[in-house]
Amino acid sequence: MRQYNEFLEDLHEVSSSQSLYDNNLGATQPDAYMTNATVYQLGRGSTKSSKTSDGSANSVLKEYTFQNIFPTTVSEIALSYDTGDTIEEFDVEFQVQSLNLNNGSPKPNG
Repeated sequence: MRQYNEFLEDLHEVSSSQSLYDNNLGATQPDAYMTNATVYQLGRGSTKSSKTSDGSANSVLKEYTFQNIFPTTVSEIALSYDTGDTIEEFDVEFQVQSLNLNNGSPKPNG
């Protein structure tokens, strides 16, 4: 999750930098908009065979490492006074250059 937040911050820096848009080309260097991301598929308990949520940690069943991902589509964020108590939701579609699958190992949850 931290890598995703860093990615969003980097993306904001790129989009808010006026010098990138002086020539109407936008961000032309892949390093400016690509990043790596890791997703962990968690088990229910502290061991891979556990069927309950016992223990202080969740086991990592699989680890997915996405290399050089970048957004291609970001949907609009609908804002309304009627939905002031809900979290804003929007869709983001990513393109992925490479995907690595790794077997998980127990890691603490959080």
